[in-house]
Amino acid sequence: MSSLKNICLGASILAILLIFVLVLFHHTIDSSESSKLHESPKHIHHHDAAGIFDPAIALANLKVSVMTSPELMVSCHMETHMIGNRAYSELGSEAYAYINPICGGGYLHGVVEQSFRENGVGYAEQVVHEVCTGEITESCLHGVGHGLHEVLGSIDAAIDACASITQLESDCFDGVFMDAFDMEGMTDAPLMDIKTALRECENTLDAARQSCYFYLPRILTHGTAEEITSLCNNEAAAGWGACAQGSGVYFMKSVSGFVRETAVSYCNVYDDTNMESLCIAGVTAYELYGSAENTKWH
Repeated sequence: MSSLKNICLGASILAILLIFVLVLFHHTIDSSESSKLHESPKHIHHHDAAGIFDPAIALANLKVSVMTSPELMVSCHMETHMIGNRAYSELGSEAYAYINPICGGGYLHGVVEQSFRENGVGYAEQVVHEVCTGEITESCLHGVGHGLHEVLGSIDAAIDACASITQLESDCFDGVFMDAFDMEGMTDAPLMDIKTALRECENTLDAARQSCYFYLPRILTHGTAEEITSLCNNEAAAGWGACAQGSGVYFMKSVSGFVRETAVSYCNVYDDTNMESLCIAGVTAYELYGSAENTKWH
């Protein structure tokens, strides 16, 4: 009887273990499939039939993903940056053949910044004079600002380089401060605090100061509309106009789900009608050139 009990006990334990293994296996499969459904667009169909990275395919599929799931708009500009980074890494200067203005022209910015990472700051003048021409000039110079900050690792050094190479073009300054404050350039540096950022705006070149204030709201990555409008009203009073307009771009791009009405409602928090109007102007600007359907260069 005792041996029979042992046999039954052993069989029961084996059955329990078998059920546990089957449940664990099923859960693993479900988790794997679930993760595939939630993959970032940057992982989906970026290669041609020969297995070569194709930026055109990558950008087209990103556009489809964003149009299908509008909540992805918050990361669309960053995604295009990353596609641009990879395009230059794998294709070199051929990557410029695929430039596309969708989602704020991030692809071109990414190509330029990656070219600086691989070729050094000395490559900047060649890009400015040979690539940044025609309708892409402004967006290209913005990418130069990203690249200079990425390579030099210092706002002051990048601003000085912009001033020297681009003859004080504000688009280059914009790229530097966006890279420093918004982290979209994928820099490894920690996000700076408000006081440090304000000192940067106060102490930078006169020609670059408005660019600094324009991107200042990006510092408050998880800030409320009240906190951001307060920043522009109070701490950033010296550059209130640029800060207010920049807050509108930020509201549209990052916190409204790319819904104009929501972004405008955040602008309505401003008590000052001039600041409210400038904020709404920022919303309108990003609604146009930040869209996944955008076909014009900013």
